[in-house]
Amino acid sequence: MKIGLFGKLAKCSMHRRMATATRLLSTNNFDKLDNKQSVRPVGRDTGITVYDVTSKSKVPLLMENESHLKWYACGPTVYDDAHIGHACFFVRGDIIRRILSQIFNINVVYIMNLTDIDQKIVDRAAKDNQTTEQIANHYTDKVYENFKRLNILPAIICKVTDYIPAIIRFIQRLIDNGSAYATTQGNVYFRCSLDAGYGSRLHTGSNENALEKSLGDKEDAKDFVLWKACDPSETVWESPWSQGRPGWHIECSTIASEMFGNSVDIHSGGADLIFPHHENELAQCCSYHQKEHWVKYWIHTGLLRLADDTNKMSKSLGNVMTIDSLLERYTADQFRIFCLLSRYYTDVEFSDDIMKKSTKIHRKLTSLVSSAERYINNVDRGEALNATLLSRSLSLTQKTVREALADNFDTPKAMSAVMNLVHVCNIELNKREPNPYSQAGDSSRVDSVAACKSYIETIMPQLGVNVSVRQIEKSSLHNSQQFSQVVDSVVSFRRRVREFSLGDSTIGVSAEEKRRIQNHRKSNAPLLNACDQIRHELSSLSQIDIQDAKDGRSYWKVAERKPRD
Repeated sequence: MKIGLFGKLAKCSMHRRMATATRLLSTNNFDKLDNKQSVRPVGRDTGITVYDVTSKSKVPLLMENESHLKWYACGPTVYDDAHIGHACFFVRGDIIRRILSQIFNINVVYIMNLTDIDQKIVDRAAKDNQTTEQIANHYTDKVYENFKRLNILPAIICKVTDYIPAIIRFIQRLIDNGSAYATTQGNVYFRCSLDAGYGSRLHTGSNENALEKSLGDKEDAKDFVLWKACDPSETVWESPWSQGRPGWHIECSTIASEMFGNSVDIHSGGADLIFPHHENELAQCCSYHQKEHWVKYWIHTGLLRLADDTNKMSKSLGNVMTIDSLLERYTADQFRIFCLLSRYYTDVEFSDDIMKKSTKIHRKLTSLVSSAERYINNVDRGEALNATLLSRSLSLTQKTVREALADNFDTPKAMSAVMNLVHVCNIELNKREPNPYSQAGDSSRVDSVAACKSYIETIMPQLGVNVSVRQIEKSSLHNSQQFSQVVDSVVSFRRRVREFSLGDSTIGVSAEEKRRIQNHRKSNAPLLNACDQIRHELSSLSQIDIQDAKDGRSYWKVAERKPRD
């Protein structure tokens, strides 16, 4: 299938390309690129330090543009259901983004690409007897759905197929400056021999296992593809070189350059993308923009693997758990806490045993919020609480959390501080004997509890975790298998209470029997009122509608609420 027309083919001669290459070599345009971090970023100091992959040290995060920070993230190839390795990358990136925007008040412009044309998509379409567009659209919709279910902040999503003309222009400039060349077979490759720093910009060394090894129609085996000539029966686009598709690396370089120009503040991706993908992106963009530093800061997230499996999670290896399966067993909040408990750049293991800790932490957080609310509302309030201790603990927690998050986004340290505050609060709330050393009055005790509750209800949602039962997101709550089982039990119990309270049917019975049934129902009116009350509370608090059928059975469903005008 051919898409788009670009008119006449405009192939450059090999003589012209080589002459341009020789001129560039003689002027040493790429020599300075090998001098890593010779030019540091400049701009307003945000007070945050981040890890710099090139110098292998923490450096200040500086904003050149006062109004916003430009962040580009490498997104997924949409040919199958996303797995929890993807979820870990999405959530870890979202946590950092929330730290920047919601805690340090930085306006973050976040762009993620979706690769919606790739050989994997072509193969999947052939297998399912569908078009590549149908496959890509289906799994693109799943990406948006997963973002919502995982409580990921909205992003600007850029699909590769929307940028084919821009990709062709980008490649043409690389050909014109001698950094790339077209072959007689219609392929276009990046000329790695011109780039003195190729393979070492991100301190990966040569990484022979990831380097291209096949020569084919290339000048050098290391050269990587920018445009691939393809069979016209597949999904292809017209270009000056052939009917084909773009290479993987050129897609991100083009989209990021189209959206952000000649500089990106933060570029993120999984650690497995450092080489060759990000190295190749750098080579392309440094040549295209003719500047040494295209990306100011790289954020590479560690990989997730299943416990007792030494390999990263990969569809090709078959060692995957889909996001759908994850959210049938755990809530999005529980999985996010799992991500918060490790540094973003470290590899992590996933198992049910490991998730028990995250589940327990979330339960402690929600329980503390509920206990504090009861105390504030004068329910089960003791007089022994040490208001001074709570206030001091809160101040220390606020300071520790902010310093930790400013230190290369140290979420484990921040979570440790928050949970220590929860521990102190629980001890004080559970005290019953008066404290002889406390000079605080009742209002001071309530104020200190309210302040701790307010902080936890603020900082955790800022990190993307809901801790109030009334605020738990419907998409994660109602997709929880455990939650469905709980509602089933409640509805079943309510049905049995109603059956007992209503007694026999009054249809077709004698007047005396009817009076007996009515008296039975009157005596059990409190039980029937309680059944109505629990139906009302489930509907108003959790959007669960219970329907009582004429045959005596009861059903429940998640109701869709229309927004208020």
